[in-house]
Amino acid sequence: MKLFVVYLAACIFLMSCTVSQSQSQSPATSTSGAAVQNDKPIDENLRYGAASIRLWDPKDPWLPTSGGSAFDGDRFHIRRINLVGLAQMAYGIGGSGEHVLNQPKWMESQAYTVEAVTEDNKLATWKQHQVMLRNLLKDRFHLVAHVETRYVSGYALVTIPGKKPNLPKVEKADGLMQLIPGDLLLSNTDMSTLANMMESIIGKPCIDKTQIAGNYKIRVKYAPMDDPNSDQPSIFVALQEQLVLKLVPEKKVPVQYLVIDSADRIPTEN
Repeated sequence: MKLFVVYLAACIFLMSCTVSQSQSQSPATSTSGAAVQNDKPIDENLRYGAASIRLWDPKDPWLPTSGGSAFDGDRFHIRRINLVGLAQMAYGIGGSGEHVLNQPKWMESQAYTVEAVTEDNKLATWKQHQVMLRNLLKDRFHLVAHVETRYVSGYALVTIPGKKPNLPKVEKADGLMQLIPGDLLLSNTDMSTLANMMESIIGKPCIDKTQIAGNYKIRVKYAPMDDPNSDQPSIFVALQEQLVLKLVPEKKVPVQYLVIDSADRIPTEN
C-alpha cells in the first residue's frame, strides 16, 4: 500500500506538470482522431464519450494499463485507485491524500477501475481530461466538493545572495520527468514546478520565491528523507551544492485543500 501511495502522489504531480506545459504547446493533432484545440476556453460541461467504472477486482494489476501514465491523449485509464485519488486528479490537488478533508473512510478503502475515452477519440490535454473527470465523478458518484485555500508553514525556494544559480538551459524540450527516491530529473521545468516538487521530497509544501523565469533542465541527487545511510547529501544541501538554490522556512504557504461535501460509494451503472 505504501508503494501505491508513493506512486499515486507522483502520478498526480506529473499530471499537474503536464497542465502547465500543455498551455505553451500548439494544438494536438492525430491521424486517428480530430484534435481538441488547446487555445480555446475549456467547456466546463465537457464529458467523455464513453466511460466504465468498476469496483476494483483483486485479480487486476494495480498499475495503470498504460504502464505508468493514467491518460493517453484520447483515453483515461487507471486501476486500483480510490475516490480520494480520483478526486485529487480531477481537481489538481497534490499530496497523497493529506490535502483532502471531510471524506468518509470508504473513500480511502474502496478501490475502482476506471476506463474512459473522449468523444470521437479526440485528443485532449490533461487540463481537458480534468474537466471530463470532474464531470464523470459528479455524474457517476454524485460527488460534491469544493476547493479551499489555507495557509500553512512550509518552505520557500530562493536564490542565494551574491551567487548565480546553476540552471542549465533546455537543449531539447522532451519533457522527461524522473521521480525516484534520491534522484530528481526534470528536463524542461520552471521554478514553480521545482518548488511544488519539493513537497514530494520533504513532506511539506514549498513555494517559489526565486523570481527566475524560463524553463531549465534540473537534475538533483540527494539522500531520501528516510535513508540515513545514504552517501548523498540531504535535499537541503544538494540544492545549494548542485543548483545554487536553497530552501528556507516559510510561515505562510498557500495550499489548496479539497473538501468533500458528499459522494456515493457505488457508482451508477455503466
